[in-house]
Amino acid sequence: MLFSFEILPKGSMNLTAFLLVVMGALCIALLNVFSKQALNRGWEKFPALFTAFTRFLAVGFMFLFIPFVGGLELQSGWWIAVLITGALNIGIQFADVKAKSLEDVSLVSPISATTPVLLIFTSMLLLHEYPSFLGWVGVWVLVIGTYVLNMQAYAEKQKELNRRVSWKVWFAPFFLLTKSTGIRFAFLSAFLATFSLNFDAMAYRSGNVMLAGACIFLIVAIANFILGSSIGELKSLRRDRSHLKIWSLVWIGLVLCLAILFSNLAFLYTITPYVGTLRRIQIPFTIILAYFLVGERVNFRHRLVGGSIMALGAILIALS
Repeated sequence: MLFSFEILPKGSMNLTAFLLVVMGALCIALLNVFSKQALNRGWEKFPALFTAFTRFLAVGFMFLFIPFVGGLELQSGWWIAVLITGALNIGIQFADVKAKSLEDVSLVSPISATTPVLLIFTSMLLLHEYPSFLGWVGVWVLVIGTYVLNMQAYAEKQKELNRRVSWKVWFAPFFLLTKSTGIRFAFLSAFLATFSLNFDAMAYRSGNVMLAGACIFLIVAIANFILGSSIGELKSLRRDRSHLKIWSLVWIGLVLCLAILFSNLAFLYTITPYVGTLRRIQIPFTIILAYFLVGERVNFRHRLVGGSIMALGAILIALS
């Protein structure tokens, strides 16, 4: 092992970890809704700077939380884990943005569902963490539910375009892997995430959770700010600043900070594959919150199958 921290027992899961991940997923769902509202108000023209400013604000809140979540004692290898996951997150976000800019979002989103499956194996390799049999089944069930839920949105879109929906539609991301650059970027993002989550766990377990989060997101924020400046977003923003205020993003920064706090405290109580998988319940949370907060209309009946499978997977993990 490169890092010195206590290895959790095989398949360990408890109520504290489950509740932390659920609260984190709820915060991520709020983050998704608030971010979409802000992007619709004009920030969609400045994706790199939007990412940078919201992360800078989140980092500021994280520093305020540091005294309340432990001291500043750091174990050996802490900085290595922070730098590695920070670099990986830059790649993940870049690949994710490229994927969504090149391909239909409803086709790209299901690919992220594949991350927990590979995460099981990378966690075995890097952290020596092994789910219990019930936990293993729960991960697979929740992954299938996540994929089905996302692909239902794509299938509905095909119906709206009067296109025939055959069994091949449900495997479209895999059929298009060799043909679509956007799909390949989406798989790259999912693949990198299987490693970054393990280094997230190393960083958060080896020191103060908020300090680790602040350092990781500071790296991501700086990288996006440099990117935004280099591609001309900063100059364009200065021209449009009359109706776009950085301080209007404060709530997004606060919610992101809380999402990091709850989600990553869970690493202290359970194994990485469970945390990475249970975070996926943010998807049905986002659908529900978007319906009530911003009036997005979705067919809940068509989402019921995927959502029910996800709920079953979450229950199995909670019971493991």
